[in-house]
Amino acid sequence: MSPVWVSFVAACTALVAAICAPAVTLAAARYQFRSNVLSASRRQWIEAVQELTAELIALALAANAVKRRLEGNWDRGRAALAADPALLAKYERIVQVRWNIRLLLNPGEADHAGVVAAIDALLAHLQDGAADERPLAALANGVADAAQVVIRDAWRRAKLGK
Repeated sequence: MSPVWVSFVAACTALVAAICAPAVTLAAARYQFRSNVLSASRRQWIEAVQELTAELIALALAANAVKRRLEGNWDRGRAALAADPALLAKYERIVQVRWNIRLLLNPGEADHAGVVAAIDALLAHLQDGAADERPLAALANGVADAAQVVIRDAWRRAKLGK
């Protein structure tokens, strides 16, 4: 083979490498950046769901303690608010935490809808019925279990970089 052809092939190879290498590097960097941002965002989302779920359960159990202490008609919590207006801030916090959780979840996914349904059942029991510890504790455990399914799935996705 002539030296001209060898030089030509070497020059073409260098040209292709000079063009393709930055494109491949850019694509890999873009993929890595997207994975890191998604994983970090998912971790923050997971922490928010964990903290809000724990807070909601704690607030519900505290409200149940108020419900047990209250003498007379519970009236879906209105009697407690009338007796002690300072409880309004706690009631507002329960409502805010509930909606924060709902807005973090995707109602189109079955597991997420399960968390919302468990929360709704917990709060419905809190508003209605007697101040019974056992059903409320079971409902609180149901909320925690449903949230753990969603969180476990999110951790799996975070580990995969999705």
